[in-house]
Amino acid sequence: MFLRSGLVDQGVEVEARPFVSVVIPCQDDGDRLKLCLNALYHQSYPYASYEVVVCDNNSTEDIDRICQQFPNVRYCHTATPGSYAARNRGLELAKGEAIAFTDADCIPDADWILEGVRSLLLSPGAGIVGGHIQFFFEGDRPNPVEYVDSLSYLRQWEYVTQEHYAAGANLFTWRKVFDEAGLFDERLLNLGDKEWGQRVHATQWEIVFAEQAVVWHPARATLGALMAKARRQTRANHRIAELKGERLRGAIGRFLPLGWQFWKTVLGDENLKGWRDKLAFAYVIHRVKWAIALESCRLLIPFALVPKLEPGNERN
Repeated sequence: MFLRSGLVDQGVEVEARPFVSVVIPCQDDGDRLKLCLNALYHQSYPYASYEVVVCDNNSTEDIDRICQQFPNVRYCHTATPGSYAARNRGLELAKGEAIAFTDADCIPDADWILEGVRSLLLSPGAGIVGGHIQFFFEGDRPNPVEYVDSLSYLRQWEYVTQEHYAAGANLFTWRKVFDEAGLFDERLLNLGDKEWGQRVHATQWEIVFAEQAVVWHPARATLGALMAKARRQTRANHRIAELKGERLRGAIGRFLPLGWQFWKTVLGDENLKGWRDKLAFAYVIHRVKWAIALESCRLLIPFALVPKLEPGNERN
């Protein structure tokens, strides 16, 4: 029976804890991986009831050596590029009935596994549980780029309730869901969690949001990194639509100027101290929006004379 889980208080009794495999794709970023693995080592979920599988996706750093510093971590490697190939490889080695995913740069709360498993068990029809993703910043408060990132991406509640998927930075599921819906599509280098989650939803599994299952995610601090992210996700959304036969869907509206409600929000936002921050925030928003628009033009117009900006790293 669960200890400290609150399941019994809610009228749910559990004879045995499901064994959980936490799968983490990794490409370099060893310092943050150490923080992630340390947080996973100190989980409130019983230590004997979970494992961590780190899949190295062609790192230049010695990720295996980092994994060896933690007793419940197993290391594996795949040469196939992409985080979804790494997740699939990790699944091959995972022993768990329940599967949890996070990223190497995330820091899970101490009750993360406990709360994610609780949500799975309390929702028998749930094929996916998406936990809350909380951004953290380099300073005491976000700079304008970090703030735009935190408002624009990893909006897990919206993903779960409106788009029928959960971001892989904080995702719980059952192995049987993969048996039914299939693995992640390794052709996608971004938003493979979106494509897979919507595939799971199409097989009539529920997708549930778990506010108490929290991981902390660093915000992007530079405009170049944020624009690269916007272009990668634009390409990924285009590819997903193409696979569904909906190539042009979603392109309309990307060129429209930001409305008065946006400006009202910016002018009254207490996170933006002074006019300099407010103007910088608006500038970042416009740069990101036009990066998306230009990338959309390049993808949608055959042989378009739209310059392809820097490709960036094709990862999440």
